[in-house]
Amino acid sequence: MYSDSLETLALPTLHRPSINYPVFFKKISTVSPKFVEIYKQCIQAQNNELVELTGIGLRRAIEFLVKDYGIFMLNHSDTDLTKEKISKDSLYNAIQDVFKDDTFIFEYIDESRWIGNNKTHYTDTSEDDSINEMFNFIEAAANLIVAKLTSLKARNHRNGRSKKKD
Repeated sequence: MYSDSLETLALPTLHRPSINYPVFFKKISTVSPKFVEIYKQCIQAQNNELVELTGIGLRRAIEFLVKDYGIFMLNHSDTDLTKEKISKDSLYNAIQDVFKDDTFIFEYIDESRWIGNNKTHYTDTSEDDSINEMFNFIEAAANLIVAKLTSLKARNHRNGRSKKKD
């Protein structure tokens, strides 16, 4: 009797619809290829209505984005942070350390972290549209990070020109 009920269990078939991935992927992948990989899987999960997995995956993607960006920026800023500290920190502490001077990115990332953490618990207290909000917040943060990376590149070009003039 019990085995008969298992035979009728139907799992959703995953299909791969054509997906237009965000523009920020190319530039962000230089800093955090793992973030891009996980975020793509989250988009696919959402498209396949795997709602129970999407929020958890987005929470994981955030962790890679924050920590990889923080580690990348160690070579480009004056800080007492280390690769070991960033990689071993809780996500909350890493967000506090990496984005302490950037309230725009901090707000997006920290709210996404909170929603993602909620998605892992037995009782989810986040709102019904919270997954869409996570996608929006992460996309906004990633675009701001891309802008910072582009600004860093411009600064490097300017500094290179200055050295040539000397």
